[in-house]
This record gives sequence, structure tokens and C-alpha cells, in this order.
Amino acid sequence: MKYRHVIWLLLFCVLSSGTWATQHIPLPALGSDRVLDHAGLLSESQYQTLNNQLLNFEKQRGDGTQFVVYIVPTTAPETIEQFSLRAFNRWGLGKKGKNNGILLVVSLDDRNVRFEVGYGYEGVMTDALSGRIIRQSIIPNFKHEHYYTGIQNSVSRVINAINEAVGYQMGGSYGGFVLPKSIENYKLFYFISFITAYFTALFYGTKQRRLYIEKKIYRIAYADKSKRARANQQLQLAKLKKYHQYKYYFPSLFSTLLITTLYYLALMLLTTLLEGRFDLILLLLMALFCVVGSMFATPIILVVIHTILPAYRQQQQEWNDICRPYYSSSFSSSDFSSSSSSSSSSSDHDSGGGGGGSSGGGGASGHW
Repeated sequence: MKYRHVIWLLLFCVLSSGTWATQHIPLPALGSDRVLDHAGLLSESQYQTLNNQLLNFEKQRGDGTQFVVYIVPTTAPETIEQFSLRAFNRWGLGKKGKNNGILLVVSLDDRNVRFEVGYGYEGVMTDALSGRIIRQSIIPNFKHEHYYTGIQNSVSRVINAINEAVGYQMGGSYGGFVLPKSIENYKLFYFISFITAYFTALFYGTKQRRLYIEKKIYRIAYADKSKRARANQQLQLAKLKKYHQYKYYFPSLFSTLLITTLYYLALMLLTTLLEGRFDLILLLLMALFCVVGSMFATPIILVVIHTILPAYRQQQQEWNDICRPYYSSSFSSSDFSSSSSSSSSSSDHDSGGGGGGSSGGGGASGHW
């Protein structure tokens, strides 16, 4: 009797496990087409237009990219995340070593949609960008049953995002990333940053240095010194009054370099973030690029500008004459410290699939 119960229990477990295994939706082989409409959602013309768009995109890229749209009635019992990841890795979307595949899954009855993105495109198709495309292009159209419009618009936005990015791939444990479009305009951004920084340092530095000179003039004029010291003070006072007559004071290298670097860094990083690129490693590399580029270019440009401006050389010589006495012991170290700080602050698998298929679940999902 005991053995009969054991046999029935084992038989029940085997049948149950077999039933559970067959519950998952079987995946079709991926042929040459890039649209799989198993829900009968698209018309023949819509299917052909969308399929041709995806095939032309892959041909235009020429790097093994694969972009598939998979429409199913439901993904049950799996979630759309589980189903999308299984399909992506089963088909091996993208080229081996590049993992540059993208899968758009639409689950019609579940009212769910998801982008599954390979490691090679996670730098471009970030979770933030994927989610934004779903919220802006897919969900509003799907709510009004404009399914083809939603799919086609989202596919076009993905293609545009990839084509606009600089096609520079970097392998390694990070899996690959694509540099942002803002890097293409680095010369323009630096020029804007330098001009803005130079005039900021020019106007603000002039104001600060003028205040400093006026304080020094007042201090010398009312100082109670010996006759010998008084004579030296009068000479210094004459130099300060002469220097005070300049309308503007040319900014120093340090102040221009500092402000230019900060402006350049802010402009490049802000542009990158507006593209939806929130990758920490990429942002750090961009920051390093901005700092090194500014430190290299700014001194060269300033040397050229100051070489062709005789007024700068004359003004700098007068300023050096004014500051020279502060190196002398007849002036306190605090006076020299004040001079230096003020000057600086004022101037400062299946058929048709690829060899890729590596996706760690990157992408975004949505529900309408």
C-alpha cells in the first residue's frame, strides 16, 4: 500500500513538471524577417514597411546589428521581462563580441511592451531613453489603438538615436559603449566656453582688482610712516594711481583656465545628460577629456592673444612693478598674501540569429 502511494506521488510530480515545462511559449526560429507578428496585429503593407525599415537599418549599419520586433498575444506565464530576455538570448541577437542587438516585444492581451537591449547598445539605448520612448511614442498611441503608429515611431526613434551616436565601440568587461553626440561638437563647445570665461574674468576681474587697488591707495595715503618709508610709499602710490586709470584689466592665465574648464565641463556634461546618457563611467571620461583639453588649449590661446596685444604686456609689467615691493621685508607677509589672493580671485543560435545575445536585462518596460 505504501509503495502504491509513492508511485502515484512520483507520477503526479512527473506529470506536473511536464505540464509546467510546456507552459512557456515556444519561440519560433528567427529567419530573415525582422518582424514577427504572432498576434495578427499588422496589415500586410504595415508589416512589409516595418520589416523593410529594420532590414535597411541593419544593412546601413553594417556592423552585425540586429533589431527585431516581436508581437505576441501574451507572454504568460512569464513576465514580459522574462520572456524578452529568453527570446533575446535564444536568438543570439547582434554580432558575437559586439552584442549589438535590440528586441522590441509587444504583448497585446497583457497590454505590456518592452525593449530588450544588448550590452553593446546599452550606452546609447539607456534604460532612461528606452523608458522615455515607451512613454512618449508607444503608450499614447497604444491607448488609442494606433498600434502600428506607436511601433513605427518608436523604431524610428531608436534608429535615429543609434545613427546619431558616434560609432566608436569599446570592448572589455564593461561590455561596450558608444560616445555621445556631444563629443562631435567639442571644438564648438570649447570655443563658447573660452569666450564666455575670458569675458567673465575680464569684467569681474576688473571690478575686483580695481577695488583692491583703491584699498591699497587708501592704506598708503593714510599710513603713518617714517620719512624714508614715506618716500617709498609715495612712489608706490604713484604706480597704483597710474595703474588705476586702466578701464579694464586683462585676466590672468589661472583665472581664465579655471573658469573655462568649469564652463566646458558643465556644457559637455549637460549636453550628454540631455541625450539620456547617465552612465557614470562615460561621464567620468567626458570630465577627464574636458579638463585635459582645456589645460592644453587655454594657455596656447592666451599666449597668442597676449602676444598680439601690446597693452597686455605694458599692463602686466606695471602690475609686476606694483607687486614687487611686497616681496621685500619692509612689507608684512599678510599684505603680500592679500595682494596675491585678490589678484587671483579677480582674474580667475537559431537560423537567422546572430552570434551575440548577451543581455543582462537592460532596457525598459511599459504598460498601457
